[in-house]
Amino acid sequence: MGNLYGSKSRIVLLAGVLFGVSLVGWGCAGKGNEPAVPVVENLASTATVDYPLLLVRGRVKSTADQVTVENGQDLHKWPAAGGQFKALVMLNAGENRIRISAPKHASTDITVTYSPRKTEHLVRLVYILSADGDGRFQAPPEEPNDLDSAKKRMALAGLLLQTATAEMMYEAGQGRRTFQLVAEESGLPHVEVLRSSLTTQQARAMAGLQLWRHFREELLAAYPQDQGRVKNVACMSMTWFEPGRRQPYAHTALGADTLALFSTGGMHAWAQDLDEVVKCFSDPRRPEDFGLFDDSAFRNSFWANYATGLGALLHELGHAFGLVHSGDREGVMERGFDHINRLFMVTEDGKPIRDTKIRWAQTSAKQLAESPWFQ
Repeated sequence: MGNLYGSKSRIVLLAGVLFGVSLVGWGCAGKGNEPAVPVVENLASTATVDYPLLLVRGRVKSTADQVTVENGQDLHKWPAAGGQFKALVMLNAGENRIRISAPKHASTDITVTYSPRKTEHLVRLVYILSADGDGRFQAPPEEPNDLDSAKKRMALAGLLLQTATAEMMYEAGQGRRTFQLVAEESGLPHVEVLRSSLTTQQARAMAGLQLWRHFREELLAAYPQDQGRVKNVACMSMTWFEPGRRQPYAHTALGADTLALFSTGGMHAWAQDLDEVVKCFSDPRRPEDFGLFDDSAFRNSFWANYATGLGALLHELGHAFGLVHSGDREGVMERGFDHINRLFMVTEDGKPIRDTKIRWAQTSAKQLAESPWFQ
């Protein structure tokens, strides 16, 4: 497998927020009102951001099936469908000149300056090991599932949630505000490994609320200096699904106060790096064929397990930020989170996406904008 951000990425990362980038579609129209160059719709031709994973969304000719996005030596190809494209770009600190091209189009450039924000209010990614565990999570044969793979999947998940939050906050009229992740000295998102006092057997015998209370106390004991300034997003390595009983153990999705806790029953479906994002959000395999837990809102596919898992993690983090259920059916704080893949993809189950069906409800976005984690 490649590194976290793809084999050609060379970046320095910190997490943060963007305020006040204009929504501008730009470029020239070609025959039949189709663009002669890729048209970027969610960013101005020059912009400044302070989070590192940029989503670029726009239009191309309906015949185009991909775009190529270059940022210095970093080059990735992203799918296009129905005249739409979406691409993820890792930014270097400072100025980034990003070139976007497509077959039978002239190329177009945007300049994005990445200026990391400094704040004491952080979100920490945590991978929880049992007292007798080695960090492996349940996965199909030949799928990497060791501790290193889990940390890669969590780190990329954190960046995707950060980017999704910024885009949805922008659409809600609050600017591209988002949370900042705890980072390593290199600037990469840090995934803390917490060795619990619970054995695997003990953890699998506990209910979700019991697990949340136990791990919250262990995190508070491990980081007493973090009171009032750090939220934890944690995944439990000891989750296990027993297909004969159709029962998951050490499984929950709970968020409040300082902890958003989730299981690893679907972690095998998560991408490890940017090169895997499209593949993982398109994987049609069925969990039941491998005796694995299906937590996909009845869509019964690996891609839907990835979408629901990533979205549920953001939902629980929302609770940790103090949000309640919004009453907006397409809101993150209701079941809109099942569709988080639509923020990053132009197709779902092989068909062009026409409606994202996910957003921050206005009440949620306003509350987040007033939070110190988003200032």
